[in-house]
Amino acid sequence: TDLLRVNPEHPGGVRYWAEWNPQQPLPAVALEPAPAGVPAWAWGQTQALKQAGDFVNWWIDNRQVEGEFGGGLSDDTDLTNQWPGLALMGVAPDKLNASLSAMIDAIYRNGMFTNGLGTIVTDELHVYEEGINAVSQSAYLNPGDPLAVERLMETAVRFQDLTAVNPQGHRLLVSNYFGGEHIVTENPWQWSKPYSYLILHPGLLLTDWNGSPELKRLLLELADGYLAHGKQDEQGRWTYPTEINWPDGATRGGSSPQQTNLLMWAAYRWTGDARYLRPIEQALRQGGPGSISGIVNGDIATALNQPELRQSWVQAAQGRNTSTLALHGAWAATGDKTYLERLYDELRGEAQFRMPMMTEDHWWVDRVEIPTQELQRQRLGGVALWRNAIVPGHLIGWRFAQDADAGNLAVLVREPTRTGFRIVAFNLSDAPISAVVTGAQIATGRWTLRQGVDADGDDVADTAGEARSLDFGRDLTADLTFAPGVTTVIDFALDGEEVDVRDRPDLAVADRDVRWAGGTLEVTVHSLGSRPTPTARLVLEGADGAELAQAAVPPLAVPNDLRAKTAAIRLNPPRGATLTGARVRLVPEQAEITATNNIAAVPARPR
Repeated sequence: TDLLRVNPEHPGGVRYWAEWNPQQPLPAVALEPAPAGVPAWAWGQTQALKQAGDFVNWWIDNRQVEGEFGGGLSDDTDLTNQWPGLALMGVAPDKLNASLSAMIDAIYRNGMFTNGLGTIVTDELHVYEEGINAVSQSAYLNPGDPLAVERLMETAVRFQDLTAVNPQGHRLLVSNYFGGEHIVTENPWQWSKPYSYLILHPGLLLTDWNGSPELKRLLLELADGYLAHGKQDEQGRWTYPTEINWPDGATRGGSSPQQTNLLMWAAYRWTGDARYLRPIEQALRQGGPGSISGIVNGDIATALNQPELRQSWVQAAQGRNTSTLALHGAWAATGDKTYLERLYDELRGEAQFRMPMMTEDHWWVDRVEIPTQELQRQRLGGVALWRNAIVPGHLIGWRFAQDADAGNLAVLVREPTRTGFRIVAFNLSDAPISAVVTGAQIATGRWTLRQGVDADGDDVADTAGEARSLDFGRDLTADLTFAPGVTTVIDFALDGEEVDVRDRPDLAVADRDVRWAGGTLEVTVHSLGSRPTPTARLVLEGADGAELAQAAVPPLAVPNDLRAKTAAIRLNPPRGATLTGARVRLVPEQAEITATNNIAAVPARPR
């Protein structure tokens, strides 16, 4: 107040006054209008995406040293929750992945992990933030990487110690105060709390990836244990507690918190059993759609089969002060892009106004953010990750031939479902944009793509192009090209039956698994699937693809016990062979969960 009394226009003073008085609207911010010929929604979205990218790049370029961002690694891991969503939207994916990997290396280097959990004994939230969240973040950007998957396993195997079946027959969490070498089970630490369920993040991702049957069984038992403590009133409505005491099943609180409902949503996705929606329906009654925005990360109304939610968003969006989620929901319900224009103006104005506070002012690293949840919903068909939203909902991911093109292509994913969706995209540049779309939370099988141009803004191709058929799905890719200055519409549809890729073996190798031992290559091969692996071959290839050597890979057990299963294989290159650019390739005998982890580079031979 003293500063603003002397200088009412002081930029820093105005920013902090607005920050500490959030009931007042932000001061007006001048936003650059869309150039001629560029739809306002496309301009707004790409500018908002660039701001979020600038924020992340600032922290990497100005604050990351030997992996650390300066807030203590445990709080640094909160900051990096913002990395995967941006990388999957195509914003500098290699740079963001390298940044995240450097931070995780620092976490291990500093001894912050012991037996898959945080080394220190602490509360249920902060043990998650000792690096379990970061290891989970890495899995979004490195699906099928053996190190990423086995780190998920390191934590998930500890769920056997962190949960137990009580005398009433219900599996519950046994402690809210624990570390890698000590789990405190004495009173009063026996209560599960809302944040207790965040520790399940690695297990949820692992079950999604390879269907790990024993882990899935444990997680469903835990979900059933929570459901057993619900109560039904005379109108048939269910209510669930906030906390549960493990030994006797006593309960506290009358709300099913978001973190608990993340497990419920995952259980529903795995089983289709509507019982798991009861706590989520309670949250909707008590707090409205915004209360579950971090749970159902895709199209909430479609996922819950509650079309009345669509109308509630349209009504909410009529007000001047409404949430960005409501604006997204109103657009999804109506297709009216003026809702998106308002949404992007709000994101842009807030980011522009707050950017100095989020960067140069050096707030603590777990308190700075440029929100991208709605950008993820629109560009990815759902939110991949935001802080504590631990069940992925994105349908697709993007990678551009040129990193800068992430900010030159505006993207909307319409009617997002696992078996079909529509991409509406506008290329703001003056040259074609090449992109690769990778499947995420979608069905795997044979898909049809039909591409055309929309000149009248109705999100439907004026003349549908020739259809092409391809194998598409989780971890599979489609190459796309977007002409400059036009709106391209691409319809994706699954043809026929879905293929369950989780019910397969999976062999994996990575660059770090290939090393020289004298004149011999030693290669560590991993089993990561839900089935034992049959015999396979490991082939050494030259840069031209010619086979130089091979060796048999013996059958490997399935890691259902969440313990790594590996084999050491030796390859003897021919004397005098040129190995610059050489690689090793796994050649399995049957279909796997993914083929993306079957190739690794050969390091330069030591002199």
